[in-house]
Amino acid sequence: EAYYNRLHAIKEALLQSQFFRCHEFIGTSLLFIHEKKGRVNVWMIDFGKTTGLPEGQTLQHDLAWQEGNREDGYLLGLDNLLAIFSATMAKHDGTAQPSGKV
Repeated sequence: EAYYNRLHAIKEALLQSQFFRCHEFIGTSLLFIHEKKGRVNVWMIDFGKTTGLPEGQTLQHDLAWQEGNREDGYLLGLDNLLAIFSATMAKHDGTAQPSGKV
């Protein structure tokens, strides 16, 4: 549940970020940390290929990449991870319902 909550917080922060709207996040990663003491966290890392867009252009980050559109699908990937963690939590709680989408 802690991973899910952190991923959700990252998504909410990105949706509010002007920086996120005007940069491509190509080759970035999410680092999942699970400490021996049980603490967990998720961090965005690997920003070496992140590039700014020309002035006045923005990205939605929730569109599939097509040649020329510069969309990176970052939010699509984040939504997929959230769905996986949600399904896993539901299955663990015994409340899993077949959805056909994960």
